Amino acid sequence: MKARLINIEGKRNHVAYYLSSLYTMQSSLKETEYRLEKLRVIAEGLRSVSGESVSGGIKRDIADVEHEITKLLETYQSNLVLYSAEIAEGYRLCPTDDLPRYVCWLHWAEHKTWAQVAKRVGYDSDYVRKKLCDRGVESIYNAMPNRWRKPSPEAI
Repeated sequence: MKARLINIEGKRNHVAYYLSSLYTMQSSLKETEYRLEKLRVIAEGLRSVSGESVSGGIKRDIADVEHEITKLLETYQSNLVLYSAEIAEGYRLCPTDDLPRYVCWLHWAEHKTWAQVAKRVGYDSDYVRKKLCDRGVESIYNAMPNRWRKPSPEAI
């Protein structure tokens, strides 16, 4: 099979999809942690009034909340295993001392605007968005895991 050449725009789309996916993974873990904490507070509140239960109403609510906590915890633990390795690989590929890669990380993995990225690294916004980003895209694309080079919805 002949290797298909991909232009800078195609590489940019793949890298953007890869780094944005890492952002989504991090956000998902944080949202699940937040939901678990809220459910634990609810369960604790229900337990504190469970002595006043009539016909099992509050006790049934406690069981429902504890069941939801258990299911959510199972999902969280499996996602944590999967996502942690991916996120760690992303951090390794985009260290703060590699400016071209780091600006890509800031923009796509941390959802910073190009102006915010430029301010953070001390360069002009156009230079960061065009020159540094293009260098970072080339570098990240060549180093990122092959499974992320498959066509993504944004790269098609």
